[in-house]
Amino acid sequence: ETLTLYLTPRRTAATGLYKGGLWVRDSTVGVGTVTFCDMETQRIAALGHGVYDTDTASLLNVADGEICTATVSSVKKGAPGTPGEITGSIGDNTVGCVTLNCEEGLFGDLYYLDAAPELYPMATASEVHTGKAQVICTVEGGEKRAYDITIKKLEPDDPSRNMTIRITDPALLQLTGGIVQGMSGSPIIQDGLLVGAVTHVFVNDPKSGYGIFAENMLNAMR
Repeated sequence: ETLTLYLTPRRTAATGLYKGGLWVRDSTVGVGTVTFCDMETQRIAALGHGVYDTDTASLLNVADGEICTATVSSVKKGAPGTPGEITGSIGDNTVGCVTLNCEEGLFGDLYYLDAAPELYPMATASEVHTGKAQVICTVEGGEKRAYDITIKKLEPDDPSRNMTIRITDPALLQLTGGIVQGMSGSPIIQDGLLVGAVTHVFVNDPKSGYGIFAENMLNAMR
């Protein structure tokens, strides 16, 4: 949007120069995971948590945004006290747009799919239970894979940190050390149902972290 503003510059004591005090956050970009697309409405849900401004610690307002393909180039393994991260390059293909950034994630509209989707029924929050589950993510070779996890605890009254999860799959632990930045939004599957998404890692225990119920993301999407 275009704004017309009037301001009075102030002379700084240190340099004697005039400054206007104008601060603008123009754009932000990062690597994350699209959790699901509602094939009836073509609405996309991603991340499972909001995107915050690093300087103000407030949710960023979205004027417009794009969801693009990305290629994983490397993975920095997580360790206690040092979160790992997925490093990737943003591709040229824009597959959707971002229209909303809120506590439950990023939401927008799908333009197209470059492959046939994997279809899962979505679980309600009441259907999710502790025990074995899987997380789907892309950390090696550019191909998504399902890895074993355990849902340790449920917190249905928390708005976004609804479950505590722990990575148990030896292959994923070898590759990443657990949950790393860039895995936010990775779908959690239990009993053949989409139950939620990975959202946060425990800094002092990268094998563990939080997840959000898929139903909460769906409600925020609407």
